[in-house]
Amino acid sequence: MTIGDMLQRVQRLFFGTKPASAKQAQAARVRRHEVMLALQQEVRQLQQEISDLSDREGIDPDGGWSEDESPEMASLHRQLSRKQAELAKYQARI
Repeated sequence: MTIGDMLQRVQRLFFGTKPASAKQAQAARVRRHEVMLALQQEVRQLQQEISDLSDREGIDPDGGWSEDESPEMASLHRQLSRKQAELAKYQARI
């Protein structure tokens, strides 16, 4: 039995079944998952706002308009791009 094995046994005896590092890793995974779910919801909300604005103003949501013609649509697209990029970072870690 190595010293590492003995330390793990002592940790399990006094601190529960999982070593602290395993509990911390699990907590970090849960936090990442929660953030990812929130970002997915924000992306869906922005997509819906873009669709609603497109329907109201008769604008093609995928292009064919300029920022001068629809600054609100341009702003929504910028926000969407930022949220999608942030979401992609979290998805890459899972």
